[in-house]
Amino acid sequence: MNDTVHFEKTLSSETLFEGRVITLTKDTALLENGKTATREVVHHHGGACILPYFADGTICMVRQFRYAMHSGFLPDGRPFGQAASILLNIGGVKIYDLGDTALQQDFKLVGEIYKPDIAFVPIGGRANMNINEALVAARWLGAGIVVPIHYDLYTEGNVDPFEFKSKLESTTNIQCMVMRP
Repeated sequence: MNDTVHFEKTLSSETLFEGRVITLTKDTALLENGKTATREVVHHHGGACILPYFADGTICMVRQFRYAMHSGFLPDGRPFGQAASILLNIGGVKIYDLGDTALQQDFKLVGEIYKPDIAFVPIGGRANMNINEALVAARWLGAGIVVPIHYDLYTEGNVDPFEFKSKLESTTNIQCMVMRP
């Protein structure tokens, strides 16, 4: 098993869009190899994802036709809002970010139809799936690489991403990569 933890350091950030629900920033990141890369980041109520920002100003997100499973409110009283996920195809690599979501059978369809290569799977257990539910989602999606996310997002206790990694890699052929915050 590979226990490598990857990291990037943000060198600069420019706000491209600031709205009531999301903010889009263009960040310059320092990579582990010393090179820099540009990242377009969507910030949404305590969560963020990296996605392409097309020249015409559009982005592609996957609409989910259900309500989020969580209590509905952030600690400061703001609503969580509708759950959303995003499926990207970047140079032939299909990346599926589940966002904050509950376990749902749609993941079987996504795995069968879109066959993601990489899946970002929430494991926190309060505003999303717990570790055991996330293990099922990872199997259904069938991605070769899974990255646990949102394990420290509004949880009532600490959720260990390395516990998820150990359980996933010991029961499947899926590689788990834990990112450093």
